[in-house]
Amino acid sequence: MPPTSPTILAAPELHLFYAVFAFVFGTLWGSFFNVCIYRLPSGQSLSFPGSYCYNCGAPVRWFNNVPVWSYLILRGRCRSCKSPFSARYALVELLTGGLFLAVFLQYRFSWATVFYLIFTGLLLVATFTDVDHWIILDRISLGGAAAALVLALLVHALPSRPHVFEIGPWMPMIAGPAPGDRWGGPFANAAAGALAGSSLLWFIGLVGTILFRKPAMGFGDVKLLAMIGAFLGWQMAVLTIFAASFPGAAYGLRALLWPWLRSLGKPRPPETGPARGFEEIQAILDDDSGAAQKRGWTYSEQEKTALFRILSAPARTGASKTHHLPFGPHLAAAAWVLMLVGPALLKWLESYLLFE
Repeated sequence: MPPTSPTILAAPELHLFYAVFAFVFGTLWGSFFNVCIYRLPSGQSLSFPGSYCYNCGAPVRWFNNVPVWSYLILRGRCRSCKSPFSARYALVELLTGGLFLAVFLQYRFSWATVFYLIFTGLLLVATFTDVDHWIILDRISLGGAAAALVLALLVHALPSRPHVFEIGPWMPMIAGPAPGDRWGGPFANAAAGALAGSSLLWFIGLVGTILFRKPAMGFGDVKLLAMIGAFLGWQMAVLTIFAASFPGAAYGLRALLWPWLRSLGKPRPPETGPARGFEEIQAILDDDSGAAQKRGWTYSEQEKTALFRILSAPARTGASKTHHLPFGPHLAAAAWVLMLVGPALLKWLESYLLFE
């Protein structure tokens, strides 16, 4: 009779193979996440055209598109025009591989692993789009929250086998106001997490806006917390805010003090008013008279927009001022760590703090 309990999935001699596979699998997804990070904010299609060099437009063939390996072989340059690629492409692939490996080692073969891999990918794309463009796309945050709610609604219909491939310790299954072992319970817990996380962060932002008399929290961060709460439940959503506040405050303090520290001991640059010559240049841009047309000094609306951006840059003199500090990456990092330690942390909280 063949054994009916733990099968090849639990074979100890294959653990190294599974770990390597999880890492390689992560790098493949990291390559796709690079495409999402670059194309989604600009509204480009994710599937067409295929990968291409952004300098010469040459398509990247499949054998030159192997994650990490191709970047090392080509020394970070396009095979056609030799223009350099950003090292961040390879770093994102390596990071994704490492994160996928960590999730697998923590949750092994379970549906929780699948859910948390999806969550990891959404956090990565949200992080880098916020770093690059100061935006978190709704299709990532709200789309991710909707995906978590659908998974929570259907989780009990997923096939599972005890000791082989179980549902696993997914947060909406093990924590929340509703029992996770009943139909509708995980959905209620995920919905409660989305509502609690987004509402609390929105309230904190509202208080900050009133105190500082300017927007203190981007609404994209609020929607990102809705996704985090939907995947991790209300306890982890609340803890995410507090955990992210410490590195966020340190980053903000560093961003504010670093220009001042660098200027110590250096001669102060001459003051040049924030709008030196701007009024005269603006008059030229808006001049559509016949004389201006003869001189070739008339501009389209697109050209005016580009010139305004260029002309406004010299107005920043002296130490640069930081007007925006992205909080999304700190929320994402805190949420991912809490996802990894969540089940153990919940047990500790319930035992010592009666945090139910």
